[in-house]
Amino acid sequence: MIAHRTPLSPRTSRHLLDFTGMYQIVDFATRANNILDVLLTEDEQIITAVAADATIGHSDHLMATFKIVLVVNAASQITTNPVTKGPAYNWRLADFDAMHEYLSCVDWQSVVYHHPSALDAWSVFIM
Repeated sequence: MIAHRTPLSPRTSRHLLDFTGMYQIVDFATRANNILDVLLTEDEQIITAVAADATIGHSDHLMATFKIVLVVNAASQITTNPVTKGPAYNWRLADFDAMHEYLSCVDWQSVVYHHPSALDAWSVFIM
């Protein structure tokens, strides 16, 4: 358990993005002069119309709104990412209860202990 969290410095954040190959899309201040909203993607071309929006209630944070560009093939009902041409998943049809039941049986501490790198853990997860 982490008792204290320290914010990432801009340098550490940049290194993290470079290391993972991800893009931080929000590039405007969302609270005072700070960018507090994080929108990460591996494909920056499918995220469009990123903009600051009004606050919710009495919050002092602006909302970040955006659009995700996907193409639906009407013949097959498979949603496709227009950039990578790969599938985009229809999560509203997912059986989250079954996923929760299955994943709650995994000994995650053991998985992480025996497969400390992300690539090892991923290869175990997908098998």
